[in-house]
Amino acid sequence: MAELIQFNCPACSALLRLPLSLATSQGPCPVCGKNIVAPDPSRGRGAYVKLAPVVAPPQVLALAENQSKSLPAKTESVPTPTANPARTILFLSCLLTALVAFVVGYAAGEFRSKGKQSLPLPLTPPIIENLKVIPPAPIPEVKPPPVMEVPVAPPIITEAKETGAILVKPKVAPSNEENHASQKVSAAAEASLRAFLEAPDWPARSAYVLRPEQVRSAMEAYSKVVPDGATPYNSIKLEHSQTDLGSGNTLFIFKVTTEKIPEGIPVAVVETDKGWLIDWEVFVEFRDDQFKQFVAGPAEQTGRFHLIVRERSESDDAKSSNEHFVSFLLDPPFPGREQTAFVKKDSKAYSMIVAGLSPSGIYTPVLEITKLSTPDGKSFLEIIEVLSPDWRPAVR
Repeated sequence: MAELIQFNCPACSALLRLPLSLATSQGPCPVCGKNIVAPDPSRGRGAYVKLAPVVAPPQVLALAENQSKSLPAKTESVPTPTANPARTILFLSCLLTALVAFVVGYAAGEFRSKGKQSLPLPLTPPIIENLKVIPPAPIPEVKPPPVMEVPVAPPIITEAKETGAILVKPKVAPSNEENHASQKVSAAAEASLRAFLEAPDWPARSAYVLRPEQVRSAMEAYSKVVPDGATPYNSIKLEHSQTDLGSGNTLFIFKVTTEKIPEGIPVAVVETDKGWLIDWEVFVEFRDDQFKQFVAGPAEQTGRFHLIVRERSESDDAKSSNEHFVSFLLDPPFPGREQTAFVKKDSKAYSMIVAGLSPSGIYTPVLEITKLSTPDGKSFLEIIEVLSPDWRPAVR
């Protein structure tokens, strides 16, 4: 294969290639049309533009013409100019190089444009900058469904002296003694809660939690992320009690106030055959404000939270919904943390939220939520699933 000379046009800098045999050849550049001379590698000479001959003024040309007429005519024949083969090859080689570069560049551009057009655009909710936020209003007290309140008092048991049989008297309207017994029961539940809060580490605390065999590993892992130890509190107040008619077990809701959350953290204490136990997972979610941390954290994460769901006002709903998404307001059970979250209209989660909101306008489910971002960098919350329609532990 013949050796090639590769050089840039001295006039327009276009990349040109020629056989080595055409060194010092002269011809027009196929890109800019300037008359150029190919380089001579053997002598170290580069390519250069061939300057056009200087044309004399008309007066000088006329004088030269008159002088030539006065001279005797020569009898020698003037040879006719012939085509220069080297010049022709130089022109064709440069033209071929430019044509190949144009075809390759055009094909690459078409490939890139087709690749961009094949990417589908994701469906995103109507996130609007400076969306009007409803001023935080006092969160109404979340009341449970109506249940029969049964005073927690042991049945009155007497022993017959004659036969030794045990007689159980039926329960009647609560007396002062029974009310006093009920207060003792709530005091026992509160004592377990205090022991739970004051436990020095997670192994000691695990003696007072629901489903210890399931949550002990989570408690140990959490202690390596959040400093373990007792939870300082300011006060404990009984908010609500509920008795399950099937099992006879009672659920107490206490409100525990701390320096970080002076509004109070709702803590469920459940009566079981192993004593009064606390739902540890819900407690640390509220105590450590995990929903607030999730909202402030990076996108592409998923979490499960116990939240209060409320409808938006009609004016705001028109700005934050479209044919694919609708939005709701989410709060933990203390103020100042209200967030907007979107849910797909064709999802099961949307149907459950709508059914749960009617007619009270307040819904307290356990939600699985993901934080996503749009192609232009805006972040939003999306409700993926309703894990439970009520975030109070079951009384069994």
